[in-house]
Amino acid sequence: MLCAMCMSIFFKGTLKGPHHQDRQSLTAAAKNGCKMCLHINSIPEDEDLDPPLEYAISWNRSNERHYVIEIRTKSPPKHMPIWNRWTFYVNTSGDAKAPPGYDEFLDLVTADLASDPCRVRSEFPPLRDIPDNTGHEDVAKLAKQWLENCKTDHECELLCGQQDKSWHPKRLIDIGTPHKPPRLVTREDDQLEGSYVALSHCWGQNPNFLMLKTDKEGEFRKEIPMDQLPASFRDAVITCRRLDIRYIWIDSLCIIQDSHSDWLFHSEEMSKVYLNCELNIAIEASANAHEGAFRERDPTFLQDCYLWTPFFTPQPHDTQYFPSTDEFKSSDGVNLCEVYTMADCACARFEAPLRNRAWIFQERLLSPRTLSFSSDRISWECGFKRSISEYLPFAHSNAQGRGFDAAYVARYNIRENGSLLHFYAELVDEYTSRELTFPVTDKLVAFAAVATRCASWFKGDYCAGIFRDTMPWGLLWQIYSPGGGARSQTWRAPSWSWASMDCSVRLDLFPKKQKTDLARMVDVSVELVDPNNQFGQVKSASLTLTGPLVSIEALVFSDCQTVQKDPPRTMGREPGISVLGHHFELTPDENFTWDDDPGAWLIAHRDMFFLAIGESRYIRSEDEAPKTYGIILKRLEDGKYTREGQWDGRFGFVDNHAQTACEFRTETITIL
Repeated sequence: MLCAMCMSIFFKGTLKGPHHQDRQSLTAAAKNGCKMCLHINSIPEDEDLDPPLEYAISWNRSNERHYVIEIRTKSPPKHMPIWNRWTFYVNTSGDAKAPPGYDEFLDLVTADLASDPCRVRSEFPPLRDIPDNTGHEDVAKLAKQWLENCKTDHECELLCGQQDKSWHPKRLIDIGTPHKPPRLVTREDDQLEGSYVALSHCWGQNPNFLMLKTDKEGEFRKEIPMDQLPASFRDAVITCRRLDIRYIWIDSLCIIQDSHSDWLFHSEEMSKVYLNCELNIAIEASANAHEGAFRERDPTFLQDCYLWTPFFTPQPHDTQYFPSTDEFKSSDGVNLCEVYTMADCACARFEAPLRNRAWIFQERLLSPRTLSFSSDRISWECGFKRSISEYLPFAHSNAQGRGFDAAYVARYNIRENGSLLHFYAELVDEYTSRELTFPVTDKLVAFAAVATRCASWFKGDYCAGIFRDTMPWGLLWQIYSPGGGARSQTWRAPSWSWASMDCSVRLDLFPKKQKTDLARMVDVSVELVDPNNQFGQVKSASLTLTGPLVSIEALVFSDCQTVQKDPPRTMGREPGISVLGHHFELTPDENFTWDDDPGAWLIAHRDMFFLAIGESRYIRSEDEAPKTYGIILKRLEDGKYTREGQWDGRFGFVDNHAQTACEFRTETITIL
């Protein structure tokens, strides 16, 4: 629904023009249910909202091609950039046919523009009956319709991995009925028939909710009282009943929490738990199990907002911005325009408590489909439909299969083809940016199911987070955190593995045809906590390789004649410079930020070493150049080394220092 003022934006044929001229008009239109005005006026006493307002339209093709409508103040905002709140995204589809009576409706809107521009007419689109709580039965009916459509029309099981319909986890919760409480069942002792739901939720700090313990299993086999379950579990059970799915898997109720052996067993089976579920229910908005899935909300924000108009639909070859004219190109027909805010896009949920949890990363990737409960709506993801929600749940873009989103949405499933090296690197990048409550035990385990699925891409063993087939290049990760990073104080992985770090990590795996190895793997040794699970916890590990090695003392501080070889940098931080004048950059595995001085770090660590791993001609943009890559090492008293950082220099960096006092010498070393 739109007020007459906002409707006029789509029919004036100009790229910019006046909007509401005072706060009272904007507030009145918002109160009447105008989607755009409601969104603009959603922050009370907003100091940046200083009418008169104006609109500006542009064309965006950065992700999905769509129009962008910005509502601006004539004076610059004092605080937050206005695009963060007052931007609207318009998805257009051509060759649409307006419904009967729409022309007469537009005549009334045109008259309103002159007499009452704040008026909102609800004839087109008609108002939907939207419940004021996500726990309403009608909300579950929509979810059930999405599920049935997916099972009938999609092939999500094939996209996300072949399911075994007959497989069940070791334990499940039989949800019972409103008159029969849930109970614990097992695949060994009970004849399990039918599908199950897998729950994703936040435990929260110091969890104190009902859990399965060794002395409780017999009791749970008889009954799990609903009134003893935390709100999130109760809401999940209620949702399963409404979806007619008999079983649910909840980690804290299906894994014996005081049994390490049971935890190890399930960590190995985790990939099967989510891969073979009928549906994953994700309670995104709750930071702990007591907050629940169901939320009260204002249904007005979810009312449909679309219109039929000769709004111009640019072709793929059009530039990102309109020509320098205030007129649209004429359209031969009528277009259907769907209006979205950022709250209607998937990125609105990125800051939700659940989305920041590392365990959820693999749960989302492995499940064939996910039903999410966020702060004001439910939404749906599957291998076929990227992201849809209660807002415009059956819109034109959703009928086409993909759903509309103004921003990039990561793939829902683990791909089976394409640039697999880059994709695996992306998986590591995204996983390490998330949080773990127990990183010492869970860092590798929470990624194990993803690594298991990726194992078919690579040859050789999986070594503490890095596939042997990607070495030595797989050793070239670097910390990627604004405030720097830190290695875990409690040992959980070797220093050469990204799993040893308590921060976000970026991993580069370059195409094989565009790189040359300078170091050669000799041996990798990994001792596992569970010998049957190479993707799980690690007791100890080391690797041996042969490659070019030089001390920082010799490379940077030795008494050599300086000859400037590299042109000075014009962008970014000042790099380190070797005694021969060759630039390099370094990223230590510690709290080292862009504001820190590389020279001071080198002075403090002049007893460390540079090991060259390889050279790559692969570049991502015209601003980049081919490079030499390596890692920074610290020599221990026993002659072995630990990794302390990553470095890179210009292509030919090793050769440029040959036959000098600062040359790289080929050595065989062991890194712990």
